[in-house]
Amino acid sequence: MKQSAHNLNQKIKDLEEVKQYLFYKKVIEEDAEIQKLLAKIKQTQDQMQEALKQKQMSNYQNLKKELAQYRFIFEKHPLLQNYLQYKKDVEQILQEVISVLTWE
Repeated sequence: MKQSAHNLNQKIKDLEEVKQYLFYKKVIEEDAEIQKLLAKIKQTQDQMQEALKQKQMSNYQNLKKELAQYRFIFEKHPLLQNYLQYKKDVEQILQEVISVLTWE
């Protein structure tokens, strides 16, 4: 049984979708531009929470607009689009595997 699980694991890792997903994940983790953008998004989210705590609604609304701009740039980045597509593909493959394992 354990050997079968290892074989299945290896077959999944050998799929082109999984290889591409892992490739883009690594590229994103190492891309300075994307990491800088992620840091700005996180910082803006933290500032939004602080603005809410301080009941500074006008500041909160400005930060919300700023966050929307960062997210738009983030979501349109070609590396991220590829990463998200392969992530979706891998999730679908894993869901299919789970479905088969559940019914057999």
